[in-house]
Amino acid sequence: MQSGTLARPSDTGQASRVEAGAAGSGRPAAAGYLDSVRTSVTGPKSLAGWRDEDEWWNAFEHCYHREMTEHLARWEKTARHSEYANARARTIALPPRQRMAACELRWRTVQCECQRLAVKVGCGFPLCERCHKRHLRRVRRRLIRACQMHTRARNGARGNARWRWVLLTLTVRHTGNLAEDRERIVTGWRKLRQWLHRRLGQFPFALAWEVTTGDDGKGHIHAHVAALWPWLDWSAVHEQWLRATDGASSHISVESARKGAGGAASYLAKYATKGARWHELHPEIAAKFVAATYGKRKLYASERFYRPRASCCQRCSAPWKSTETPKPLAAVAPGAVWASALRRAGVPLACGSPQVAAFAGAPMAQGP
Repeated sequence: MQSGTLARPSDTGQASRVEAGAAGSGRPAAAGYLDSVRTSVTGPKSLAGWRDEDEWWNAFEHCYHREMTEHLARWEKTARHSEYANARARTIALPPRQRMAACELRWRTVQCECQRLAVKVGCGFPLCERCHKRHLRRVRRRLIRACQMHTRARNGARGNARWRWVLLTLTVRHTGNLAEDRERIVTGWRKLRQWLHRRLGQFPFALAWEVTTGDDGKGHIHAHVAALWPWLDWSAVHEQWLRATDGASSHISVESARKGAGGAASYLAKYATKGARWHELHPEIAAKFVAATYGKRKLYASERFYRPRASCCQRCSAPWKSTETPKPLAAVAPGAVWASALRRAGVPLACGSPQVAAFAGAPMAQGP
């Protein structure tokens, strides 16, 4: 089997071998078979078989480019006439691992009247650990300030807990299509907000997304919400959520935030920057999650939820100005840029190690 191709045990005629491999070992059948053959064959609950990170990323890259085909085609329609569309198409076609390998290798310079700073440029890929750590600190800091601001506004300076932060988990029965399940949750949450608005008026909230494997292994996307509410009958909220989803959900989880505004902010920041981890998700589910959330907000909040950002230096009060743009990506990852161009041209590429896949089996272009 070639690297990067996926097949299930039933597709390869190995169903009986899978069951035999698991007998007496006390391990899941698919995982036992994967451990024995060390291949990319995937079962419904085969996460234990993905012990080799390279194997997982090869499979993910194959699934990623397949799932992003529709988005790529949409940008390619106007790429000839729009530099922005051309850049978006080029970014989608980049190999994921090579794109993440170039994260923080470029810098941009900003300055005010009193100082000059060099800022690292991230890759922005949802599975990048560097971007995750950097965004987590910034998002958590903004959320804490916003939650504390709304708490003081509702309860006053003395902190009388008339309004409190509650944590909700919104789910629907998953169908395997993460994009459709996400839209059903969005529609249900909008209808539930309309019902709450008639009873509470405007209330602050923020929503973040998470994806898990699910009991059936097809992928389960759900939303985590932190909202500031007064006392409510949670059974009425549960009943209204069932109506808002037209029977697509059977339960809504509602609980009080244990540490108030700080706990709600930490709760949201964790899920807003979590993304997908190679050792936690099946590569196909991770690729579907990236495609389902492409171009959409990872953290959705109510109007005027955040405190205004300070766009100037705290020392001299002068606005920040960009003085030096980062190097082009081709200067730090030429293989990734070439692979993107080949993929957009319809040249089939194998999945492999960073900076190697695009050159595998293809002669280097000779200069004049």
